[in-house]
Amino acid sequence: MSSSKTELARKFIELMATGKDYDVWGPMLKEDAEFLTPFHPSGFPKRTTGRFEWVNSARKNFSVIRQFRWIDLDLHDTDEPNVVYGTSKSHVELADGRYYENDYVFIVKFEDGLVREFREYLDPIPVIDAFARELGDGD
Repeated sequence: MSSSKTELARKFIELMATGKDYDVWGPMLKEDAEFLTPFHPSGFPKRTTGRFEWVNSARKNFSVIRQFRWIDLDLHDTDEPNVVYGTSKSHVELADGRYYENDYVFIVKFEDGLVREFREYLDPIPVIDAFARELGDGD
């Protein structure tokens, strides 16, 4: 049985991955929310701080994505009252027809019912392979 915090995390993660609905998921963030991606390769930010910055970064990132789908999104409560963790896979079609897939581990921290921190751990190799052109390493 899932809790209200896992359902809130699921709604946020699914909305964020659509590449739209910024006016719906943006307000789910605390004003000073942080998006942390410690394993992202060079050329991608490892930390985005602030609701405005996070939403604008997502708009930019999704400009090269046609469709993003989570596969097997699995979220779990923790003993900490405001923390949810989860795993998932992604299947992404880029705007130019290329594809990208990866595996993820998430940690979502809430404060006052809003997302305070979102940590995303992924394998950087598929990111480098899929976005080599955008990073200046490709054709």
